[in-house]
Amino acid sequence: MLSKNISVFFTLAILGLFKPHFSSAQNSDSLHVLIQKMQRGENDSIRTNAASEFQKRFTDSLNSANSFENPFTDFKNVSIVKDAENRFKIYSWTFPNYAGDKYMYFGYVQIKEEKTDSILTFLLSDSTSIIQKPESEKLKADRWFGAAYYAVNKVKYKGKNYFVLLGWKGFNQQITKKVIEVCYIDKGELKFGFPLLKSGSVYKNRLIYSFNSQASMSMRFENNGKKIILDHISTPRSKSTDVDLSSQAGPDGTYDSFNLKKGRYVLDKDVDARSETAPVKELPQPTEK
Repeated sequence: MLSKNISVFFTLAILGLFKPHFSSAQNSDSLHVLIQKMQRGENDSIRTNAASEFQKRFTDSLNSANSFENPFTDFKNVSIVKDAENRFKIYSWTFPNYAGDKYMYFGYVQIKEEKTDSILTFLLSDSTSIIQKPESEKLKADRWFGAAYYAVNKVKYKGKNYFVLLGWKGFNQQITKKVIEVCYIDKGELKFGFPLLKSGSVYKNRLIYSFNSQASMSMRFENNGKKIILDHISTPRSKSTDVDLSSQAGPDGTYDSFNLKKGRYVLDKDVDARSETAPVKELPQPTEK
C-alpha cells in the first residue's frame, strides 16, 4: 500500500533498475509536450524518458493535499474514473513502443475509507507479459493486468464492495483487447480478480475479449450498472486449439449482455438490440507514432 510517500516507488514500477538521465530542457517540458513525446517520440528512449518524467509529476500531484477531489484537467490522455459514490478513483494511461508491437500501462487507485475518509493510494505495476492465465488469476497492485479504464460500477456481493471496471487494452499492431475487471480491498490490500462474472457455467475473475486492431468493440454499463451491453465477438473456427485467431476476430452485428443478479454479472448471449440500448463507441483510439 502506498499513501504519503508513493514517489519512492514509481521508478522501479516503470523501468525496473533503469534510471534515465533527463536534460534540463526535458525537465522544463510541459505536461502536454511530455505526453506527445511519450506517445509519439521518434524512438523508444525518448518515449521511455518522457513516460518516467510524466509519472514523476503525476506522483507529486497525488502526494498533494486534496488530490482525490482534484479533476487533474491538465493531465490529458490520462483516463480518470470515479464511482458514483465518490469513494473509488482510478487513473490509467498507456503508450506504445515505437514499433507499435507493445503497449505499456501505468496507473494508480485511490480509495476513500468509509469510516475515516482517509485516502488509500496504490501504485499499479503492469505485469501483462508474465501473467499466464489472465482470466483466472487473482492479482494485486504490483501484479496488474494493465488496461486503460473508462467506466466503473460498484456492486455489493455477500456484504463486501467490489468495483467492476471496463477497460481498453491495446496489445500490438494486429490485436486489441477489451477487459472486464474486478477490483476490491482485502485487509487493506488492493486486489484484482474475483469470480463475479459468469460466462456459461463458469465464474471468472475477469473477462478478456481479443479482436482485430482495425475493428472496434463496444462495451458499456446500462441501467445504472445493472447491465453490461457489449458487441458479440466472433472468431473464425480452427481445427487446432493452439492457433490464435484473435487478429481475425471482430463484432458480428449481434450483442451480448451481462445482467446483475445477486451481486454477480451473468451472461445472456445474443440479446435483442431492439429492446436493449446499443453500445456507444466510447474510447478514443491510441495515437499513432
